[in-house]
Amino acid sequence: MTFETILNRHLAKIGEASGNSTETTSQILDRITEAYWRICKETGCTWREPAVATLAAVTATANQHQLTTILGISNEVFDVYNVYWDGMQLNRWSKDRIDQQNLYADQSATGDPLAYAVWEEYATDATTSKTTQIAFYPYIGSADTTNCYISYFELPDKPTTSNYTAKYPIFGEEYHHIIAELSALEYLRDIGDSRYTPMRWRECWIEIGKMRDRYIMQLHIGDKMGSPAGARSGHKYHFYGE
Repeated sequence: MTFETILNRHLAKIGEASGNSTETTSQILDRITEAYWRICKETGCTWREPAVATLAAVTATANQHQLTTILGISNEVFDVYNVYWDGMQLNRWSKDRIDQQNLYADQSATGDPLAYAVWEEYATDATTSKTTQIAFYPYIGSADTTNCYISYFELPDKPTTSNYTAKYPIFGEEYHHIIAELSALEYLRDIGDSRYTPMRWRECWIEIGKMRDRYIMQLHIGDKMGSPAGARSGHKYHFYGE
């Protein structure tokens, strides 16, 4: 099953047909993308096991690394799940606290990092897409290619008119109909259609809850098995903008 099938299912659920719909294909795909990514966030199905991070040397006043670069990935991430240094799980702090500790409270601190912070930022010229950055306390004073491991949630490809016949959703085929159902329900709710009902909405989210139980269980087992020795799973995660 492909995104093309999901698009057609969405149309059927709102009582329309391809080529004769209220919204353009691009607008419908935007709705499908929103539902798809929301389900990915809710279920944790895009979790990736710990990968080694190649860190360059930084100073206290420039304590940051671009996440996609140090992990060697092309897609952005929803959020970081866990960060390990030499097998030990690090604490998650705010960027302000990391900066305060490094620049003012103890800028001479050395040794293995104890904490990290993750944030998003835009380039100063406002023409480059935002990037995800990570910083450490104490900061990394020399290049390191072996000690830091990061597990994270990947941002899936966005369905478009040029790729949705080939790109597959990241979770199993038995759940594809939920993407169409959620996107259709949100459309029907927005236009005030009587086919949207609280019961139908509730049933959809019950199914998403079942998916979440399945993937969260796999996440904890996978993180425990794939993380460096001594690391523990069970860290509560959240996503940007929430």
